[in-house]
Amino acid sequence: MPRKRRSEDVETLVIATSPIKIQVEQFIEDTASIDDDDISALDRFAEDTSMLGFRYLHTRYKTWFRVLWGCVVVFFIGLTFYQVFERVTYYFIKNPLTTRRSYETLPNMYFPTIGVCNKMQIKASSVASKNPDLLRAMCGALDENTSNSTRFDELDKFDDVDILDVYRNSFQSADDLFVSCEFGKSGSCQDEIRPMYTPYGLCYSVSPNKTILRPGPETTLSLVLNLEVHDIIPGTVVEPGVILSIYDGASSLSHYSEGIHLEAGKVVTIPVNEVRKLRLHESSCGSTKMESFSEKEYSKSACEWSVSVKQIEKECGCIPIRNPIYRGIFDNKNENSTTPEKKPLKKWKKRKIPRCTLRQEIECVQEKLVCTYIQQETFKINIVYLQNIRSHIDDNICPDDCEDISFSSIVFGGKLSSSEIVSLLPSDWEDTKEKRVAAYQKALEVIPNRMIPVVRNVQQLADELQSFVKEASEIFGTSEKTNEVKCLSSDGRTYESFINQFNSYEPTWERITSYLQNSLARELNSTALCLGFFLDSKGELEESEATPVLNMTLASISLLQLGQIENSLGRANFNYGLTMMHESTRNVVLKLAHPLITEVKDCVTKMYDNLERVEEIAEDCRIIFKKRYIPLLEASHVYTKTNPASGALKEYSESVKKVLGRLQFMKTRVRMYAWNDFKIELKEFESLYRETAKDHLEIEDMLKLRKSMVTDIPKLALELSETFVAVTESRRKFAVLAGIDADERVNEKFSNFSSCLAELHESAPWLKKSRFIRGEWLSRLRNQVLMAQSYSPTPQYDVTVINQNCPESELFESELSCIRTVLYQNCPKAELSRIRTVLNQNCPEAELFVSELSRIRTVRIRTAPNQNYSISMLTA
Repeated sequence: MPRKRRSEDVETLVIATSPIKIQVEQFIEDTASIDDDDISALDRFAEDTSMLGFRYLHTRYKTWFRVLWGCVVVFFIGLTFYQVFERVTYYFIKNPLTTRRSYETLPNMYFPTIGVCNKMQIKASSVASKNPDLLRAMCGALDENTSNSTRFDELDKFDDVDILDVYRNSFQSADDLFVSCEFGKSGSCQDEIRPMYTPYGLCYSVSPNKTILRPGPETTLSLVLNLEVHDIIPGTVVEPGVILSIYDGASSLSHYSEGIHLEAGKVVTIPVNEVRKLRLHESSCGSTKMESFSEKEYSKSACEWSVSVKQIEKECGCIPIRNPIYRGIFDNKNENSTTPEKKPLKKWKKRKIPRCTLRQEIECVQEKLVCTYIQQETFKINIVYLQNIRSHIDDNICPDDCEDISFSSIVFGGKLSSSEIVSLLPSDWEDTKEKRVAAYQKALEVIPNRMIPVVRNVQQLADELQSFVKEASEIFGTSEKTNEVKCLSSDGRTYESFINQFNSYEPTWERITSYLQNSLARELNSTALCLGFFLDSKGELEESEATPVLNMTLASISLLQLGQIENSLGRANFNYGLTMMHESTRNVVLKLAHPLITEVKDCVTKMYDNLERVEEIAEDCRIIFKKRYIPLLEASHVYTKTNPASGALKEYSESVKKVLGRLQFMKTRVRMYAWNDFKIELKEFESLYRETAKDHLEIEDMLKLRKSMVTDIPKLALELSETFVAVTESRRKFAVLAGIDADERVNEKFSNFSSCLAELHESAPWLKKSRFIRGEWLSRLRNQVLMAQSYSPTPQYDVTVINQNCPESELFESELSCIRTVLYQNCPKAELSRIRTVLNQNCPEAELFVSELSRIRTVRIRTAPNQNYSISMLTA
């Protein structure tokens, strides 16, 4: 803020009288006019300005101080002018920015080109057919369990092997990858598939060469891809699938760095929503010369590919396989030709750099071009080009593309269903597949089991199953005796044996229970109703919220019954249950029953005589009744609640026995329980764990008990634990009240039962964290069975066929000489005989012959249309 003039201070002293105020104001004006004449313009500006730097230029400051601040002010004024000039020049002269947006609805558009790159670039079966030792060495180098210092040494033996030839003959051909290619209703587009070499390896482009007038099914490109994931060399691909790119076939090669990952076993729909075309100003884009690409083929991604390969050549001292100079070899339509184009060959000779050996490819080149993922505490290598080298490439070396066309799309889909692709498969698909799988058996003999993905996954399932069985056995018991139950067995004896021995040593509890339920409770029922209670058939006391019944007739009946009971207590042969009692037990019962009868009788008599105080007296009567009756009731609980036939004990015992039986079957009948160290035969696994196979059914029965294991049994265990605690306490109280000796060893047994059941209640629910008991475990098992079928060289057609939507008819047993396909169309409700296949490639369509119907019970078929292809091998 500017400094306040001295006149402002004077104005505050002006007296509020008019004559004096006028004189003071006149004096201030005269003084200000004199001061303004003497002050220079610089000082006046320094006083009035709000800029701090200019304030210090006033003459009141010393000269050196004013000179210093003058230099500072001049410097920053010059810097301001420079920045303004530089920004104006940059944005409006050197780099003018013009953005033009236009949205058009085109009457037609050219269908884009689709690029498909299988992540599996080397087929194990192809390498095994050429050189099994080479495949074995590659598996050893990629094995995670081999030490880093020795795993590459085996590759030195193959330095003289032409790796380029190995790669060229191991790629998946277009016929192998594309099972079906159709564009709308116009037919096959197999002839429009072209190979192209990219940083991902050998890929294929599909260009339908169609102009689209309107969207719809007739302008849809449908591809069925056979990824052959079983043929992947272990360690070369982390996540099997394809990389799909959508680009303009006439534009630059931008698809070298773009793509959508699609998994195997999925059906995916990718609609194109809009097309975007971006043009950059010539000052922000351009092109440069590349030895492997023409000027028309220039793209930023292609340039980065070339530059990154040169950097690898310098660091590794060799030419890698994924080099743009080999485009002429892998893009050559004549796949049998091994002669590269002349131009790349000359440049390769001119540089005099050797081609990379197999060890250099794996040890050096891939280290520069791959990303190492940490997954499940192990290192896995994914062979794809990444941006770790390209990120260091300057834009001046590889300028941006001046024109870029991109397609905006979304991806959605679901699990692939066999019924969706049956019609798209070629007629000879079964034979073709069997030949490929048979060829893969050579590789399967070479690859260690621990490196085969299916075997690794099956071993993981087996480990999870074994872990669950061990944990469940620790929780529910490991005894091989089916009649022993965890927490209810004592010293090797069953619970029933223990309770029978307990009741024989202490018959008091059973006798009291019998007398209470069959005699005393029935005789006291009227008295209980009079007091507002209810005694059920087992003598249990049920209280009601109703007020005491004031019915004099009910009170009279109660007094009559109480008097009869009191008179008969002295005659043991008169009361039911007292006659067969031992004298000591009878004395205990009489000691407790006699006060109950006499005190309650006196109280009810008092109620009967004092109707005006009936509510008050009834409350005292209820207290007396419960005080004297409950000890007898608790004594009966010792017998009833520990009885093996009681509801909770019986249900708990049956549930635990069922679980123990299933766990024992898992240990003895399920082969997966014994699988360790990847010693797994895929044929055996596939035959044992199909949905109708024996081991699969055993596992299903085990999983049906998961609710019982994690919820029902723990709940029953908690209830029984509380019951045994209550029984122990009741036994002790009754012994003190009755003046009898109670064996503490029995109480200790009951306490042990309670502690064990409480521990089971806490530990059993933890089983839900086991991966085996989760719902997806069985789905994972079935998926691995499908994968194992794709590894099998023999047909797996033994399945039960259920005919649906067929009218009534019957097919009879016959002997057939040649059957390729049995079609069940428009057939009646049929009973099918066992049909066997005689392999004959030149046999006609199957015909079923009719003979007499006899001994036909099971429907089994040996051959059915397209039922052996593996869903996991296909994607659309």
